[in-house]
Amino acid sequence: MQCRNNDLVRTKVVLFLTLIVLPLPFGCEASPAAKAALEVKDHRVEVEIDKEITIVPPGTGLDRAMMSMVRHPDGSIYLNTQTQEKLYKSSDNGLSWTPVPVKFPGQSVKQGLEGLFSSRDGRLWLMHQTIGQGRTVDELHGRDLFVSYSSDKGKSWTTTAIDYANLAPGAPEKPYTFCYNDYNTFIERPDGTMMLGVGLRYEDGKNYQNPDQTRPGLNETLIRSNDGGKTWGNPTLVHQHVAETCYAVDPNDPDHILAMTRKQRMMLPGETKESLEKELGEPPPDLIWPYKGAMLLESTNGGRSFREVPGSYLGHYSHRGTMLWTKDNLIVAPHVGRGPDDWSLVVNISLDGGQTWVDGTEAGAPTMRQAKDFTLVPYPPGFSFTTPTVELSPNHFLTAYATGDPPTVKGIFWHIEPAKAKPRASH
Repeated sequence: MQCRNNDLVRTKVVLFLTLIVLPLPFGCEASPAAKAALEVKDHRVEVEIDKEITIVPPGTGLDRAMMSMVRHPDGSIYLNTQTQEKLYKSSDNGLSWTPVPVKFPGQSVKQGLEGLFSSRDGRLWLMHQTIGQGRTVDELHGRDLFVSYSSDKGKSWTTTAIDYANLAPGAPEKPYTFCYNDYNTFIERPDGTMMLGVGLRYEDGKNYQNPDQTRPGLNETLIRSNDGGKTWGNPTLVHQHVAETCYAVDPNDPDHILAMTRKQRMMLPGETKESLEKELGEPPPDLIWPYKGAMLLESTNGGRSFREVPGSYLGHYSHRGTMLWTKDNLIVAPHVGRGPDDWSLVVNISLDGGQTWVDGTEAGAPTMRQAKDFTLVPYPPGFSFTTPTVELSPNHFLTAYATGDPPTVKGIFWHIEPAKAKPRASH
């Protein structure tokens, strides 16, 4: 693969890949599309930083910034900053950005823009909620849920209010009472069905010792629209104890979906320090919140069910992870650190759709937890909220991150290239 000429990067990279037939990732039964997929024999690559720019400077009214970023079919890039009622658009592969105001019909209360997507027909999609005056989760997110789409690149929007309360299995007697969402949470199916990941919680969802263990948790749920966004329903529980989820679809098999997410829960009835140590493979760093870190989920049936991917939990307080799966079967998974003392922005890489992960060896590592952390931004400069990434050209990427209080949004241009051969020792 040869990269296109691009003045964003200082090096024109040609990455030669030796290909062999690969089984479907994670040991699932292979589909015809998966059997046709290819993987790389030599997994030794390096990450090179090309440049950094400021996308949104401080002093622009930006508050919390759980961002999302997408490539439109016309080639432009759109960035959503969450707490501003605007998007940012780049028509020059991320070098410069222009604000695109967002005004929803009939909405007079400030909206938090929680998820951004661009569908194949060129429509922009936003999931949004009424934003509170404070900064707690309950004030920032909350008691309503909307999906809007624009067919004219953000000039006008069509909005649908979603009655998420009655999507609960026990509704209307036992409804959901709270909705929470972040990231690139939409999926488009081959038949045009749109899916949206949302966190739907019960009123007593924080009571992890509840005798009814169907009620506690963050309840990441996929809801669907098969009428172009007019109505939403048909829910599927993705996982009871995850949030901050970013979905990525296999370019060779649309039924194969990965989700970069954050497993987070308090101790459950009957759990002990010893049982958690056995489950985690190490002493739990926090006996109140033993799980609070990035992890992969996988579906092989188009999102009707998900399972935790073995060996993918990245440890306590790894967080804010996103995932991009390119048409060349390359996965990049940026996230913030692997612990509470190091909030570096790092990226894990798979060259073969998650079958193996780059760890510095020729064969690669079998699990994401064993992957090498390639540093995009060292810590400090400070806290980074999310890590959305778009592909600029083969093996070249732009990752956005927010840092500081109030936040500044910056963009890191980086690329992957073959590892440099080590010189032989002289005798």
